[in-house]
Amino acid sequence: MADPSRLFPDGGGPGAAEVDACELEIERNYDVIPAIICSMCCLFGIIYCFFGYRCFKAVMFLTGLMFGSVIIFMLCHKERVLDTQLSVEASAGIGLGIGVLCGLVTMLVRSVGLFMVGLLLGLLLAVAGLVVMEEF
Repeated sequence: MADPSRLFPDGGGPGAAEVDACELEIERNYDVIPAIICSMCCLFGIIYCFFGYRCFKAVMFLTGLMFGSVIIFMLCHKERVLDTQLSVEASAGIGLGIGVLCGLVTMLVRSVGLFMVGLLLGLLLAVAGLVVMEEF
């Protein structure tokens, strides 16, 4: 059996500092818009996974909607438009409206939709690769 003083050189053992995990508070201050965007992406991912081939036009629409709305929301929210700072709700509304238009274009023009799906897959793989490379 190993000596506890060698395992815990500071003198503490398994029961030295007991913290009740039930009393720890988890901070739950979420930003609404990023939470909605993340939940939309998770929902779209589930739809892509289970209904992707069967609902090909719906997948194309959702791809265009997601790409257009996120890009336009980020542009409107971070950049000044006509020397006025838009509110978050206005930026989200503009992003959603342009996202619907992008979704319709990707749904109706098959080559644009396939390009957009490939672009989003490439972006996903690039981000995953950068996250992995950051660890090394």
